[in-house]
Amino acid sequence: VCDSDCTAIFLADREVVRTLGTYGRFLRHDNNNNQKWSGKKWQIRKIQSFIALFSSGYPLPRFLAVPISFVVRVCMGVLKPILHRWVVLPTLSSAETWAIKNTMLVAMTYILACTSRGLSTCPMEGFDASGIKRVLKIPRRY
Repeated sequence: VCDSDCTAIFLADREVVRTLGTYGRFLRHDNNNNQKWSGKKWQIRKIQSFIALFSSGYPLPRFLAVPISFVVRVCMGVLKPILHRWVVLPTLSSAETWAIKNTMLVAMTYILACTSRGLSTCPMEGFDASGIKRVLKIPRRY
């Protein structure tokens, strides 16, 4: 990785709730016009709460986060058959699965964008993840 000409590494954040404040600031600020978003605070809080609920990425010790995530998934599983006619509810999975799926979508978009610009890409799997994390000093939550 360190000897290659160019390497792109995509990280899946398994504790997405830690970055909700940054995401809220991102929603409130429009970078194109340097203006504040006209949305109300409750709309931003609603978006943040949906992300927290559906990602299961609670920044808690594992012995607390796992039961909370399990209870949320069971509740959603009970509500889904009841509410399926009125509300579409997403399928919930673990924080790690959610993070990996979203990261794979970003990586796919990156690969397609590179290909459209005439650059060749090669996605890789089967490398020593812990070794790369250690060499690049990547925190444990990714």
